[in-house]
Amino acid sequence: MGTEFFAQTHLNGGEQLVSCNTLLTQMQPFLLPGTSHIEHWYDLKFSEFESCSITFKPDSEGRISHFCVVRPCGGRALANLLFNVMAEANWVIFSPSGDLLLIANPGTASHLPPGMVESLGPLVVASDRDSFFEALV
Repeated sequence: MGTEFFAQTHLNGGEQLVSCNTLLTQMQPFLLPGTSHIEHWYDLKFSEFESCSITFKPDSEGRISHFCVVRPCGGRALANLLFNVMAEANWVIFSPSGDLLLIANPGTASHLPPGMVESLGPLVVASDRDSFFEALV
């Protein structure tokens, strides 16, 4: 896994704003003490050897259209967290290096911006947890 990857939501080729509550709820069991919600940087620890950070900044109504996973670990706990979040909207995960373009819901493909697949593809559709984990790592 790379040093970071990004997640975005899209609707009809544009931005889709969604509540950040799903992401916060999924992160809650793994948040390290002292993590600052004000700075929008959340440190998570899944096990002794698996940790990462997630950063995002909600708008004034608590909505987000993207987040970044910094130093992603390769364990199933992070993959499960992301899979659960992706079920709530048209999320796509991608890496800046172009080696990851992943959706969990096949219907999301039609909402991606024009040119995204050509720029960052190939697009992988992983609609179950096992195939999602395999695609992510």
